[in-house]
Amino acid sequence: MAHRTRFVVIILALLIGSIVILSSGSVLAAGELIVNGGFETGDFSGWTKGYTGSSPYCSGWQINGGCMGLTAPAEGSKYAMSPIDGDGPNNFFLYQDVVIPAASSVSFTFKYSANISNFGSQPRVFEAQVRDPGTDSVLETVHTFTAPNGATTNTGGYVTVNADLSAYACNTVRIYFDMFVPENYTGPAQLNIDAVSMVAGGSEACGEVVTTPVVVRPPDHRLNWQDGDLEAVVYPANDDNGNPSLHVYCVNETSQGYIAMVITEADLVDF
Repeated sequence: MAHRTRFVVIILALLIGSIVILSSGSVLAAGELIVNGGFETGDFSGWTKGYTGSSPYCSGWQINGGCMGLTAPAEGSKYAMSPIDGDGPNNFFLYQDVVIPAASSVSFTFKYSANISNFGSQPRVFEAQVRDPGTDSVLETVHTFTAPNGATTNTGGYVTVNADLSAYACNTVRIYFDMFVPENYTGPAQLNIDAVSMVAGGSEACGEVVTTPVVVRPPDHRLNWQDGDLEAVVYPANDDNGNPSLHVYCVNETSQGYIAMVITEADLVDF
């Protein structure tokens, strides 16, 4: 997946009955992009979690420690816990797909703590990765923590990780936490994750201003627009408050569609 996806955005001015095609560079970024980054819902809403084996220690992922015992969260009152032990070699994973809008800055941060007793012959490894949600391939590893074999490793509190993901503006990425268990039940372990955040700021052009007709496609009344390899699709819908809105999807050169924005009447500009 290219870091920069070429696309344009169609804005349908419902009230004034006109159609204007703009580059998404005129759209301000959307602030916080991670859903339930502090796990304050008390569950894993917004996240996908799992274990690639069949017998994870302590039944796998927990909120607030589970059978490993309660430790202090980094922020708020909740955190996610992975026991990092089981019928290895296998992996605990936790991920969320994030749509990054046009932005001049994209800051990613999270906090973790670990207490790992490793009685095996191989190290246990925790990685925070950026992946392509279409292929699940690793685009970048932003942090690695290794617990050496034959030792007990304790971070002594939460470690803060920061990464600049501005290169992924105008794309959808998968924020992926991977915990590798190399051997079968080689000691108790606990790794906590909290305060996961991705903030987009500023504005950035992801395409060029164009003026090309659009076509309404029945029966769902979507708007299809194409100019060479630039494509966009708009569906009429309602926002969370029931107000009429448009859901704008952009299509890149590999025919992948990405939700770019939701436009309501309040967002319309008199051109």
